[in-house]
Amino acid sequence: MKKKIIFFTCCILAMFLLAACSGAEVEEEMYGNMTAADLEERALGLADELTSMGAQDVLQAQLYYSMYGSQEENGEMFSALLDDWTEVVSSCGEFQGYGDFTVDKSGKTVTCKLPINYSQRNAELVFVYNAHSMELTAVNANMIYTIGETMQKAGLNTVMGIGVVFVILVLISILISGFSVINKLEAGMNKKEEVATASPANLEQIRAEEATEDQGELIAVIAAAIAASTGTSTDSFVVRSIRRI
Repeated sequence: MKKKIIFFTCCILAMFLLAACSGAEVEEEMYGNMTAADLEERALGLADELTSMGAQDVLQAQLYYSMYGSQEENGEMFSALLDDWTEVVSSCGEFQGYGDFTVDKSGKTVTCKLPINYSQRNAELVFVYNAHSMELTAVNANMIYTIGETMQKAGLNTVMGIGVVFVILVLISILISGFSVINKLEAGMNKKEEVATASPANLEQIRAEEATEDQGELIAVIAAAIAASTGTSTDSFVVRSIRRI
C-alpha cells in the first residue's frame, strides 16, 4: 500500500511539472527590436500593395520613382523592386495567396522571404535587413522556377558556352591556316618577279651592263701597267679605247 501511495504521488508531481512546462511562455527570438511576427506584418503590408496593383498602376509607380525616387526614402530601392515586379505581373497569372513566411539570420544580415502564389507561376518577395540596426537594405521580387526549368536553363547556358568556345576555336584555326596561304602567295609573287627580271627583253641590257663593268676594270688594269712601266702617274694620260690584237 505504501508503494502505491508513493507511485501515485510521483504521478501527480509529474503531471504538475508537465502542466507548468506547457504553461510557460516560450521566449520568441528577437531581431533588433522586432519579432518574426513584426517582420511578417511588414512584408504582408508591402505585398498587399503590390498584388493590388495592375500593370498600369505599376507603370505609373515606375514613372513616379524614376522622376522623384531620389527625393523619397528608399526610393531607388523601390524603383528596382517595381522593375522586378513588372515581370511578375506579366507572366505569373492571377494572385491566389501567400505561402509560409520565413526568417533567416546569418552573420550581419537578416533575410525574410514571403512566397506569393499565382495561377501560372509562383514568386517571392525577399527582404534583406541589417542584423544590428534592422534597417532595410534591399528588397527584391523573384520568380520561383521548378527544378526542371532550372536544369533546362543551366543546360542551355552550358550549350551556349560550349558553342561560343567552339566557334572561337574554329576562327582561330582559320586564322592560323591563313598564314600558310599568305606565305604561298608571297612565294608565288617572288617567282614571278624573278621570271620577269630574267626575261629575253632584259638579257641584252644585263649583258651590256656586265660588258661595260668588265671593260672599265680592264682599262684600269692597263692604265696601272703603263704607269708602272713608264714611271709616271695615271693622271698624266687617258686610255680612250682598247683594241684586241
